[in-house]
Amino acid sequence: MKKTVIAITFLAIAFSFSLAQKTATTARSKAVSAATIANLPRGKTYSVDLTRKGTIYNFTGDGTDFSRVAVRTSAGVKTMGELLKQSNTEIKGRLAVGMPTDLRGQKLPTTGGTTVNFQCSGLFCGCSGDVDCNNMFSGSACGSIAWCNLDTGRCYCVARA
Repeated sequence: MKKTVIAITFLAIAFSFSLAQKTATTARSKAVSAATIANLPRGKTYSVDLTRKGTIYNFTGDGTDFSRVAVRTSAGVKTMGELLKQSNTEIKGRLAVGMPTDLRGQKLPTTGGTTVNFQCSGLFCGCSGDVDCNNMFSGSACGSIAWCNLDTGRCYCVARA
């Protein structure tokens, strides 16, 4: 009887931990093509609103002019092109931009990223693969902006100040 109670207690604790791992609600996905940005009137920018949780902006295709993409957070407005350049992000392929809590539910390629590891250096943190990036997004490393190359599995975020 005592062994049964211990086993049931252990299973209940393990089950509660597994439920707590990914409790993020699914974010709404908004597709943005390179043509959408290119067709904006001269001098206008495309606004990515990260003042509220719940939306991931999926930039599809090569050739997107990220200097015309403005990311708005509670801390102010930043140009996506500058963030990509400063973090040395490879922008070939599909790029997802959102809040870290929204991006942690994304399924990323598993290349690399098997050691629950990520690196923070200066203004940015970076990771590779589903395990590492979900760990980075779930912890306290990131501020309010994050982005992932969905083809390579590399993700970055602005480090929490």
